[in-house]
Amino acid sequence: MLIAAVLLAACSAPRSATADPASTAAATEQTVMLTTAAGRKVSVRVLLPQHAGRSVPLILFSHGANLGTHQYDALFQPWRDQGYAIAAPLHTDSEQHPQRDRYPLAQSLALRIEDYRLLLDAARQGRFGLALREAPVIAAGHSYGALIAMLAGGATATGMKDGQPVRRQIAGPRPAAVLALSPPGNFGDRMTDDNWATVTVPFLLVTGTADRVPPIAERWTQHLDSYHAAPLGLGRVLIYDRADHYLNGAIGRLRQGGAPRAAMLAHLARSSDAFMQAAVRQGLRGVEAWQPAPFPGLAHRGFDEGEQ
Repeated sequence: MLIAAVLLAACSAPRSATADPASTAAATEQTVMLTTAAGRKVSVRVLLPQHAGRSVPLILFSHGANLGTHQYDALFQPWRDQGYAIAAPLHTDSEQHPQRDRYPLAQSLALRIEDYRLLLDAARQGRFGLALREAPVIAAGHSYGALIAMLAGGATATGMKDGQPVRRQIAGPRPAAVLALSPPGNFGDRMTDDNWATVTVPFLLVTGTADRVPPIAERWTQHLDSYHAAPLGLGRVLIYDRADHYLNGAIGRLRQGGAPRAAMLAHLARSSDAFMQAAVRQGLRGVEAWQPAPFPGLAHRGFDEGEQ
């Protein structure tokens, strides 16, 4: 419960402008309604690339606390153009969820984990298209959603049950890789180095030097806790100079203005594509050879906090 409370509080703000679904929708977009074993409805936004008749990689994307699926088109559209399918559920903690008040804050982490498992099962059953039944999966997310992606990759989160600490994890097949945008750092005894140390798949962590979100990240370098604690060689990092928690208003809490971001977003789209392709095609060997293209003010692989 504490993890969920902190993440939701840190990312709360006046309701932001959201992308108009009608302005970004296309013939390759649909909404799929899934149902949990307990009868809970989960709305999933599914974006398919132009050539979805053949097997393509599938990104399972978890949005940030309080946010929604239409606030990430700055990333979804380039990924779809690059040939990825994307399935993004609307979690119960979203400001846009029609029944948000029915679900206690304490349940949000468990429900998000359930959503991920539901999506994975639905994909294997062909609910997002027959070609995606055997598609390689990338677990991705932003902020709270990045925690879910890291749990899919093998990390754990410590919660309480009957007064005793219990570690939550996502059972089942691991994704080919994880893409974690501004993941939470260590937090008390709920998220520690031990929780991140169980990651088993390659991951790309993205943050920026203005990515401060009290109380989950008083310093932007706290977003790197999982990178430092994970097994050596699994993690890669992109750190954009002056980029904040929402990539300067491009994702999540959308806003006009902010530090220049068009070139940064284009670089992130290309770099994340190259990383995901390397992981899907060659696994850890491909990731070890991966290098992002140069970009002004970018720090990456082999990052030393003392350099900033």
